[in-house]
Amino acid sequence: YPLEMQILHQREDDTTQIAILSVFFSNEDNDSNGFISDVIDAFDSEEDIDLMDGLDDYEEIGQFYMYHGSTTEPDCHEGVTWFIWPRI
Repeated sequence: YPLEMQILHQREDDTTQIAILSVFFSNEDNDSNGFISDVIDAFDSEEDIDLMDGLDDYEEIGQFYMYHGSTTEPDCHEGVTWFIWPRI
């Protein structure tokens, strides 16, 4: 997949509790993705973006994978629960 988006969720009352949602994007039709363009544009502005907008067209996500692992950046904190959607 040419793009993966990771959304990290952390409990306010216990910051050691982390869940990461991982969404893989394909570009089989070589079409531009308005949602991805909005996310990129938001990096350069003070504008908020609703990450769930990218999933509006999907009434049901379907199959996903879950495993226990670690974060992908240093210090590679363990104890993370990953939820991975193989295709969006």
